[in-house]
Amino acid sequence: MEEYTREFEQCLLKCDLREDETQTLVRYLTSLDDQVAHVIELLPYSCLDDLSSLAYKVKQQRKAKGKGIVSDGDQAPNGQVNVPSIQPCQEKSLRHKN
Repeated sequence: MEEYTREFEQCLLKCDLREDETQTLVRYLTSLDDQVAHVIELLPYSCLDDLSSLAYKVKQQRKAKGKGIVSDGDQAPNGQVNVPSIQPCQEKSLRHKN
């Protein structure tokens, strides 16, 4: 999970795509394994750092409970990481809304 987040952030810097922070968070969330994403959707987060931290914690908890996730959901079948460009966190607070 840390490697994926690191590559995701590196692509942010390279691509320099200007978009709303909410869209950035959605891009990251939808690129995660569905099992992890479904849990995170229920939790509050305000920026990419929060979201990546929650993703790591959820994945670790699932592994500890014997429900390990076989695939991170962040790598394509060919082994390449598919990372859309996003913007880093800003000061404003965002919460996921259903």
